[in-house]
Formats: sequence, structure tokens, C-alpha cells
Amino acid sequence: MLKLTIEEMLARIGAGITFEATCIDGSFSLKIEEYTPIICAAIHDGHQLRPELKEKCLLSDHERWYEEDPETATFINSLPITFVGHDSRYEYDLNRPPESAVYDIAWGKKVWASDLSSEEIEASLLKRRQFYRVLHVLVARIEQQYGACIVFDIHSYNYKRWNRHVPLFNLGTLNIDRKRFQKTISRFRRELKKITIPNIVNVTATNDVFKGSGYLLKYLTGQFSHTLVFATEVKKIYCNEGTGEKYPVVIEELSAQLKIAILNTSTYFARIHTNLKKKGRHFLLSKELDNAIIQSDKQLYRLTRNFEILNYINPLNLEQEKRRFFASSYRRTPLFRYRHLNIDPYLYKRKLYNLPVDQINDPHIRTLYQDIVHAYADKTDILATIGSNKFLYNSLRYFGEPTERDVSNARFILYSPNHIGDEDLKVYSDTVALEKMMEMAHSYVLTVRRISLPTWSPRLW
Repeated sequence: MLKLTIEEMLARIGAGITFEATCIDGSFSLKIEEYTPIICAAIHDGHQLRPELKEKCLLSDHERWYEEDPETATFINSLPITFVGHDSRYEYDLNRPPESAVYDIAWGKKVWASDLSSEEIEASLLKRRQFYRVLHVLVARIEQQYGACIVFDIHSYNYKRWNRHVPLFNLGTLNIDRKRFQKTISRFRRELKKITIPNIVNVTATNDVFKGSGYLLKYLTGQFSHTLVFATEVKKIYCNEGTGEKYPVVIEELSAQLKIAILNTSTYFARIHTNLKKKGRHFLLSKELDNAIIQSDKQLYRLTRNFEILNYINPLNLEQEKRRFFASSYRRTPLFRYRHLNIDPYLYKRKLYNLPVDQINDPHIRTLYQDIVHAYADKTDILATIGSNKFLYNSLRYFGEPTERDVSNARFILYSPNHIGDEDLKVYSDTVALEKMMEMAHSYVLTVRRISLPTWSPRLW
């Protein structure tokens, strides 16, 4: 990723240039794919400590991780403007005022083996000031351009420390203008309630476990009169709080559905509070195509352009065996010969799974490409087992089990008493062909479905 100084970031924002970069000291990253009235922040996603501070820290990596907000950057990764903190909140907390941003004791635990020097504290607070300097300039530009701005301040929280049921999503609204923004607040809450995660009950609450008293919300609300900040807490159901183990499927689901909730809410907000002329949610997204999508698509095309399953499944001697089968009154089992595979199934599947699909930012598009890769891998398994007992299993796994109608159709074809070979087919006029078709359809339904139909009329067709 590009590395820029604070001044370079500010210059690009001032000029309206899109970019994705990490601050030169690595403390945070900013992505602007499109200047839209939506900003998403994951300020507690980071885990890194400066080397000199790590030596003094009394807490283990897991103890620090426990109070941080892991994966919150993943939740917002596909949105057009994202602020992500990379430093641990134990170095400095971006969501606390300057005087209490550097911990001595946090959550009942002493943080440092010895007191930090004034120079060490100042180095941390300088990073914090730089973050807010860039954030301030960006929000000011958005407000100037669109008349208003909406900020989604995404956090996560440990729920097992609570001795009661707590919500999956908590909105902190205590310090925002609830009278002015009540409709947007209600809209975001409704959108969050729509999110469904398997085996998880979605209770969405306002001002339950947290009230929305963080510094980022208070700072932006105090500095900008047309900016709405949603302090949003996500229950850590996407990982094991005790061990740090992640649940990738849950993270993927949260990312995809949270994106929809944010976009729908932002579209509603833009329609009411901004001067954005085109207010559909697709106008709030980047117009640039993710490079990972382009690369994945090109490589997938090269791998699959000559991959046609029917070329291998259709027997080479189909017509010959077909004639023998009918000549034996359907008693002779066909002995089919198949085209040899010109690929190594193992290597082909490895190439499929090496595609950079996991680097695609948008969770919906990423899932689409993952499904395509899985489908081609399954097709490869089918082709690799043609002529063996595993072919039936792999076919059923990919195409599914035949329905009763499929079986009935097959029986009708197999046991039709007057089978006509291709060479004996007659050519009828349009009128006669229609009559014959209706007659055969009527006969089929009576024979296979065992139901009575009214007399066919051409007006029904």
C-alpha cells in the first residue's frame, strides 16, 4: 500500500484526489475510492505497539487483543471511504480525550512495568493528533461538497463479561441530535435488525451496553453541525473471546450484511440531508473496479474458457450404443467410451484455488467468485471420475438428485411402445405438427400423471 505523510494526505484531500494509503508512521490508513457523504471508521482495529512500548507492556498479546476491536476493519472494507487505526488502543486510545488517551491502568490491569516518560507519551499523542487532523479535514470537505456527512464508527465488545443478555448491535445515540436525526436513527436500527446470522439471535438496541460517549463521536458532533455519527457496537459473536479463534463464515456474513445496512441508511440520509442529486445507493459506491476483481476474472477466464463439461460427459460412441440399446428392446447396457481429460485434475483445482479471489474487497462479489471456483472444482471431480462408481456420487453432489418428474420423463422415454428412430422422423406442416404435439402432450399427461384433462383447444396455446 502507498505510504504518505500527513501533509501529502491533506493535499490530496484538498485537491479531491482519490487514494489509498497508510500514514508514513504506520499508525492508520485511509482509503478514499470516491468522495461520497459516507465515512466508515474502525479506530480500534489495530494491535501494533512501538517496540520501546512493547518491552514495557505487562499485558500479553491476547490480553491486549481482548479489549481491542479485531475484524472491524474487515466489516467496512468494501465501503468507499474508510479510516482504520493500526496502533493498539493501549498505545493511545483514539476514542478518549487527550488527557486520558494513554492508559496507566485499563480494565483493572496495570499496563506498564514502569511509568512512561513524557517523551514516550508525547510521541503517542502526536500520532493521535495527526489522525484527528486528517479526519477533520476530510469531514470538512465532505460537508462542504455535499452539505452533510454520515460517519459509521464501528466497534465490537466482549459480551461474556455481562451477566445478562446483551444485543448483537448497540447504537449509542446519547450525544447526537436525536430530534433532528431521529428518522435516520430509526432507519439504521431497522436495517441492523434485518441482519441474520445462523444460530445467532439478532437483538438490536439503542443505548443499552454503550451510550455513544466516545471521543470521536463527541469531537465530530461538536465540530460539525451537519455530521451524524453512529457509534455502533457489534457483539463479538464472530470469534472466541477466550482464545482469539476467528469464525470466518460469520465474519463474511457480518461484512456483507452490514454493508447493505450502511448503504441503505446512507441513501436515506443523503436523500434528506445532502445536496446529492443522484440518491440511489449505487451512487454512494466507488466507480472504480477493484483490481483484485479484474485479476481474478482474467485468470478465471483463462483457466475455464476451454472447459466444457459436456465435451467429456457425452460419449464418443453415443449414436452407435443408442442403436444397439433400442435394438435390444432396452435390455443391453450401453458400453460408452469417453474422451480423455487433457488436464491434471489436482493441478487444475490447485490453480482455481490459487486465484486471488480472497483479495476482493466487496463481500458479495467475493462470494460470487468463490462460488464459481467451487463449481468448477466440483465439475473437475465429476470429469475425473467418469466411468467409475464415484461418477454417480459426484454428479448427484453437483447437479442434485432427480425429481419424481425427471424419473417419470425418463420412464416415459424408455418404455414408450412406439419409439421412433431419428432416421424415421416425419416432417409435418405447422398445423399438423401442432395437432400432433397437443395429442402427444395429452397422452403423456394421462399416462404419466394419471389425471384427466379437458379436450385440448388451439386457443390454449
